[in-house]
Amino acid sequence: MKKLHIYLLLPLLSLLLNACLKDNTEAFSTSTALRLDEAAKQSKELLESSETGWILNYYTGRDYSNAGRTLLLKFKDGKATIMGDLTGPEVTSKSDYDVVKDQGIVLTFNTNNEVLHSLTQAALREPEGKQGDYEFLILKQTQDSIYLRGKRWHNNMVLTKLPKDTKWEEYMTGALTVKESLAVNTFKFILGNDTIADGTIDPTSTRLNAEIKGITYDMPFTFTNKGIHLQRPLVVNGVSYSDLTWNAETNALENGDFKAALFIPKGFKPIDFWYGTWTVAFTNTTRVRMNITLTLKPGDGKQYLNGTLDVTVRNGRQSSTTHYPMTLGYNVANGGIYLGAQSVTDPTGKFAGGIRLLPLVINGNKADLVDDGVLTYIWNEDTETAVLTDTGEGSRPVDSFVGFGLGDNLQLILDEHNDPARAFYVPKAVELRNHKPLN
Repeated sequence: MKKLHIYLLLPLLSLLLNACLKDNTEAFSTSTALRLDEAAKQSKELLESSETGWILNYYTGRDYSNAGRTLLLKFKDGKATIMGDLTGPEVTSKSDYDVVKDQGIVLTFNTNNEVLHSLTQAALREPEGKQGDYEFLILKQTQDSIYLRGKRWHNNMVLTKLPKDTKWEEYMTGALTVKESLAVNTFKFILGNDTIADGTIDPTSTRLNAEIKGITYDMPFTFTNKGIHLQRPLVVNGVSYSDLTWNAETNALENGDFKAALFIPKGFKPIDFWYGTWTVAFTNTTRVRMNITLTLKPGDGKQYLNGTLDVTVRNGRQSSTTHYPMTLGYNVANGGIYLGAQSVTDPTGKFAGGIRLLPLVINGNKADLVDDGVLTYIWNEDTETAVLTDTGEGSRPVDSFVGFGLGDNLQLILDEHNDPARAFYVPKAVELRNHKPLN
C-alpha cells in the first residue's frame, strides 16, 4: 500500500518541480534583462553627460596589427558627432548611435558616419577595410572612462572624458602638429644619458617598432595634442611609459628621464629633394645606343612620386624617345626612393595588355626575376649620387628591372626568338646621377 502511495506521489512531485524550475528560470531571465536594461541606460546617460565629449584611442587591424587613430566624440540625444585625425579638424560628422543589449551591452554607431566608417568599410584593395570596428562591447565604466572591445576585431580601447575647457579644433590641430613634427621615423631610445635602443616611430603608419632591454615592441600609437599615447606601455627597468610628450627644442618624445630622440640617418633626404630629372647609370648589354633618364614629380600623398622613365634610342644622327609612366615610393625611414613591381601603361600601343615592370638580379649571364624585389636608391654625400642600396626588402637583393609586354589576355607576348617581348630593359641600374631639379 505504501508503495502505491509513493507511485501516486511521483507524478505530482515532478509537476511541482517543473513548475518551480520554470518560475525560477523566468525570474532569473527577467532579472537579467532588467539589469541589462539598467546598465544600457546608465551607459547612455554617462556618454551624454560630458559637455565637451570624449577622446577615443582607436586601433585598427586584428590583434592591433594596423594603425592607431585619434577620435573625438560627443553624444547628445541619440546622435554622435565625431572628429578624427585622419580627416582633420575641418571635418566633423554626425550620425545615430545607441547602447543596446547584444550578448552584453554594446555601443553601436548604426548609421553612416563619415569619420568613423571610413575606418570600417570595405574597398576594392581592402576587402576588410582597415579592419576597424563600429560596434563595441562595453566592458566596464567609471565616471571618466568607458572600457570598450571591438565586436568584430576584438581590440580593447578606452573612451576618456575630455576636460571641460577642451576645444576640439585646437586639440586636433595640436595632435596634427605633433605628427608633422616627426620629420623622419628613426629614433634613439634614451634613459638618462644612455642610449638603450634604436627604433622607429612612424607618423604615417602610427606604429612603434623597437627592441628595448630584450623586449620587442611592435604596436600602434595615437596622437594627442601634446605627444603620443602607446597602445601598451614601454617597460624600462620596471617603469612603464604609456604617454610621451613632444619637446620641439630637443626634437624628442619625453617622459621624465626616458625619451625617444629623433635622429636623421646618413643620406636622408626629404621627398621634395627627389623631384626633377635624373640620369640612370646602367650597364648597356646591347649594341643599341641608349640613354635613360627618370623624371620624378609629386605623387599621391606624402610617400609616393609620379615617375616617367624616358628611354632614348640613338641610330646614327637620329633618335627616338619613349616615355613610360610609373610610380615610385618614398621611404620615410631612410629618405630614399624605391621602385617595385607594377603595371605600366604602354605609350606606344604595341602591347594591348600594357607592360609589367619586374625587378630582377643579374649574375653573370643569368638574370632571375624577383617579384617582391625592391630597388632602393639612397643619397651618397661622397659621390653626390643616389646609390642602389640593399635595405633587406624583398626575398633577395635586386639590381635591374625590365618591362615585359602583355597581350589583351594579360599573358606575356613572345618575340621572334620565343622569348618574352621587352618594352624596356635596364640592367645593373646602380646609380641615379646628374640631378636637374624641377623648374
